[in-house]
Amino acid sequence: MSALFLILISFGGIFLLWLIGAAATERISFGPPIKLLNVVNQLELRDFIAGLTPKFFLGLAATLSIVVCHCFSHSRRLRVFALVSGLLLPLLLIGGISIKILYAWFLAIPKAPFFSFDAIAGVTDGEFYSEGFLVYTAMGWWMIFCLVLLCFEVAHKRHKPASV
Repeated sequence: MSALFLILISFGGIFLLWLIGAAATERISFGPPIKLLNVVNQLELRDFIAGLTPKFFLGLAATLSIVVCHCFSHSRRLRVFALVSGLLLPLLLIGGISIKILYAWFLAIPKAPFFSFDAIAGVTDGEFYSEGFLVYTAMGWWMIFCLVLLCFEVAHKRHKPASV
């Protein structure tokens, strides 16, 4: 598989999780534990439309531009800058900078896998979805995505082939 294909598939999965999370905040109310698949079955088109806020579109435009810049730029500095910007993007989307927000931003990375597995297993309740923790989980996966790409970018310099 090509790297571009893997990047696009990963981005698509993160985007889908974010979209479901945004819709779930509009639809799912506080209640007993519920599996992610059951949440998806309860969602309707109007929930997805209600989740499309200006902040959602701002985040979508920013993440798409970062992915496009990383995939198609010939400048290594621009690719690294885009990925570092991607790591900081959730801070801008959360809004404001305080100790509490920095703490939440920092913990999104280690919490994302645990929150994902809990949602799939049905351990999370309606509060998890209605309070936007699935969107928070998507932001954590986004930062993991940017970190992995940044590590590859730093570890593997792309060299142009020497002319013969």
